[in-house]
Amino acid sequence: MDSGFLVVPTVILLTIGAVPFSRLWRAWPLRLAVFGVTLFAELVIAFQVLGVIAAVSRAPVVRAAPLVVASAAVAACIWLLSKRLAGWLPRGEEGCGPARSESGGGRASGRVPEVLVGLFAAFVFANAANLGLSAPPRGWDVLSYHMPKALAWLQHGNLGNYGTIATFYPGNGELAVLLSMFTGTDRLAPLVQLPFGLLGAIGVYGIARELGGRRLSSAAATLVFLGAPMVLFQSALAKDDLMVAGLVLAGVLLLMRSTRARGGRRFSLLELCVSGIAFGLAVGVKYSVLPLIVLAVPAVYVTRFRAVRSWRDLETSRATRSAAVRTGLFVLLALVPSLFWFVQNWIVAGNPFAPLSLGTISGAFGRHDPVYVSNNLLWFVYPWIDRAIKGSYSASAGFGAAFAALALPAFGLCVWRIFRGGARKRLRLARLTLVGFAAGGAVMWWLGGHHLPRFLLPAVGLACAPVALLLDEVASRARATVGVLLGLALLFSTAESLRVIYAENDLLSSHLGYVGKQEHYHMPDWVYEVAPGTRILILDIPGVDIFNTYRYPVAGNLPGNEVFMMGDWGFEPDLVQVGPVLGHQQLLRADIEYIFVRTLAVAPGPTIFDRHPDLYELELDLIERPYKWYKKGYISLPGEDRDVRAPALTKVYRVLRNRQRP
Repeated sequence: MDSGFLVVPTVILLTIGAVPFSRLWRAWPLRLAVFGVTLFAELVIAFQVLGVIAAVSRAPVVRAAPLVVASAAVAACIWLLSKRLAGWLPRGEEGCGPARSESGGGRASGRVPEVLVGLFAAFVFANAANLGLSAPPRGWDVLSYHMPKALAWLQHGNLGNYGTIATFYPGNGELAVLLSMFTGTDRLAPLVQLPFGLLGAIGVYGIARELGGRRLSSAAATLVFLGAPMVLFQSALAKDDLMVAGLVLAGVLLLMRSTRARGGRRFSLLELCVSGIAFGLAVGVKYSVLPLIVLAVPAVYVTRFRAVRSWRDLETSRATRSAAVRTGLFVLLALVPSLFWFVQNWIVAGNPFAPLSLGTISGAFGRHDPVYVSNNLLWFVYPWIDRAIKGSYSASAGFGAAFAALALPAFGLCVWRIFRGGARKRLRLARLTLVGFAAGGAVMWWLGGHHLPRFLLPAVGLACAPVALLLDEVASRARATVGVLLGLALLFSTAESLRVIYAENDLLSSHLGYVGKQEHYHMPDWVYEVAPGTRILILDIPGVDIFNTYRYPVAGNLPGNEVFMMGDWGFEPDLVQVGPVLGHQQLLRADIEYIFVRTLAVAPGPTIFDRHPDLYELELDLIERPYKWYKKGYISLPGEDRDVRAPALTKVYRVLRNRQRP
C-alpha cells in the first residue's frame, strides 16, 4: 500500500479518540475547542512516542505505517479515558452551557450569528486553501527551516537534530508538516495552519461569550479576527504563528471556563488540565509562548479563589494548598507536550531550552527593530495601523481595518467593566484574565527584541473578543451604525487581502492556478534528476540570508536530496576557513557528493573550484532566465527597479572521490 493512503486512517483514528472526549462538553464552542486541542495533542503524542523508539533503537520507525499503529494506541487511551471521565464527572454538572450576557438574555434568532461566522470563515479559508494550493511551500523561514526540518525527519525516520538554523527549537509545528509529507507530496504542507485558524475563531467566539457578550455581538467579534488579512495569509503558509494563536485562544477559553462554579470542582479541574495541554502544545510550536505561560501561572493560582468571600479566607491553608496543587498541575501539563524536545536538547546540547539562555533572553530586552516603523514613537500606534514598510504584506502588517477601528476602544471598555460595580464575580474574573493575557502578551512582545507583527497574533485574537462588549454597550441606533462600519471595515480588509493575493501577486509569488516546483523555485532540472538521498552542499556567503531559502528547493521532490550548508550544527566542512583544497578531505568524510553554487545578478565567471579540476568536476553551468521568485524586496540590487528580476547563475560541481578525473 502506498504510504500516502495511510494518512487517512491516521486522521480517522485520532478523530475517533478526540470525539468522545470532546463530547463531555455540551456547548458547541467548548466541544470544538477541546476537539481541536485533543486531536493535535494525540498527533504530537503519537509522533513523539515513535521519536523515543527511534532514538532508543536507532531504527527509522518514524514512518507512515508505524504512525497508524501509534495513533491507534493513543486514540484507544483517550477513548478509555473519556469513558472513565464520563462516570467520574457528576451528572448534570458539566457546566458547559453557553455563557449568559450581563444584561440577561443573550438570545439571537435561530442560529443566524453562528451561520454568519461560518459563511465568512468558509469564504476566508476557501481563499486560503486556493492560495496555499497555488504553489509549493514558500516563505523565507518556511524554506529555511520549517520544511527542511520535517524533510530531514522524513528522510531519516526519526525526530533527531539536523543541521537547519532552527534545529534546537521545539518541533510540534513541523510534526503537522511531516504528516502532510507522508502523503508523498508537499502540496498540502502550506495548509497545515488552516485548521488552527478555525480553532482561533472558535476561541474568540467562546471568550467573547465568557466576557458576557451576546451571541450576535460575539459573532461580530469573531468576524473581526477572521477579517484580519494576516489570518488569511498565515492560513496559506507553512509557518506556525496562526497555529500558536489558535492554541493560545483555546487555552485561555478553557482557563476561563475552569473558573465557573456551576461546573463543579471535577469538571473545573478537567478544563484546567486541557487548558494546560493547549498552552503546552503552543510552547512546543514556538518559544514565544513562554511569556504567556509565565502569565498563566498567577492566573491559575488566583482563579482558585473565585468563590472566596473575604480576604481572610485566602489565608486558610486548605485554599492555599488547593491553589498550589492546581497551579502545579497546570505547569506540569504545559511542559508535557514539549518534554520530548526539552530532553533531547538537554542530552544533545546540554540545555533543555536551547538555543535560549539567560544571556540571549536578557540581551533581547530593549532592542527594537526599526524595520516596521520609521520612528520609535510609532510603536505606540502600530500595529493598529496597516503599514508595510519592508517585506511582504503578511509579514509587515495585516490585522485589518475592523481591528484598527474597534479593538482599542473595546479593550478599554473591558478594563473599565472590571472595576465597575454590579458585574458578577465570574464576569469580572474572565475580563481580568483576558486583559492580563492580552496586555501582558503585548508588553512581552514590546520588551522582546524581534518585532515581527505576526508574533502578536495571539494577543490580537484576545483583543478581538471585547468587541462583543462594545457592540452590546452602545444604544440600538448606534449599534446599527457600528454594525455598518464593521461591515465596511471587513469589506475593506477582505478586498485588500484579495488585491494583494490576486492583483499585485505580492504574497511570495501567489498564483492563479497551480505552479509546479521547477517553475516556482526556478531550480535546474538536475536537482530533480539525481537519485534521492544525494548529499549536496550549498555554498553560501556567511551572513547572507537568501542562501538559506535554497535549502528546501535544492532537495527536489520527496523524499528528496540531503542538503547541507556550512555552519550547520554537526557539519564539519568549512570551505571559507580552509579553502577548497584542504576542505576536499572534509567533504569526503562528510560524504558530500555535489556542491551547489548560485549567485544572483552577478556576471558569470570562474569559481575557486574551477582552479582544481583534479578535485572538483563541473557538472552543470547555467545562466538562467530572470529569477521570478526574488524581487528587490528580498535582495539588494542597486539601481534596479523593484519589478526587475535577478538572473540566476548556477554551477554544480561533483566532489571527486579520488584526485583523478573519472
